[in-house]
Amino acid sequence: MDNRKSALVWYWEALEKEAQVLGEDPVPYSVEKMQPTLETFVRYSVEQGLIAAPLALDDLFASS
Repeated sequence: MDNRKSALVWYWEALEKEAQVLGEDPVPYSVEKMQPTLETFVRYSVEQGLIAAPLALDDLFASS
């Protein structure tokens, strides 16, 4: 990681604190890595009446 691209003076200290709180991959970029979050999102959406029934994760995204 190149901290020269950041204006944050205490870059490494902030990065270490972030990793302690959020883990090493704070923004996972795949359906598999986001599965627990997506399932929670769907469950809450049903509970709050935003959708009538749970959706499969495959149905949340357009097919490619």
